[in-house]
Amino acid sequence: GYGKNKIQWISHLQYAGYSFHVVRDDFVIHIPHYPSADKEEWVQAMKETPHDTVDWHIRFLRYIRRTYPNYTLPRCDNFYEFL
Repeated sequence: GYGKNKIQWISHLQYAGYSFHVVRDDFVIHIPHYPSADKEEWVQAMKETPHDTVDWHIRFLRYIRRTYPNYTLPRCDNFYEFL
C-alpha cells in the first residue's frame, strides 16, 4: 500500500461495525516487501501526475460518512482498565 489504503481499510471496517481489541501479550512485526513491478508503476505514475494522498483520504472519509450516516465513534471510557 502506498496511498493510505491500509488506513482506509481499517476505517471502513470500523464504520461497518467491526470492533477491535488489544491483544496484550502479543505483537506484530512488518517485513518490507521486495521491490515489485506494481510499486515501480505507482512510483512512475506519481512522478508523471503527482497526487495528494491526503486529499484522496479526505474524499474517502466523506464517502464513508455518507455510506454509514448513523455511525458514531465509540469512546474508550474504560481504556485504563486494560493497563
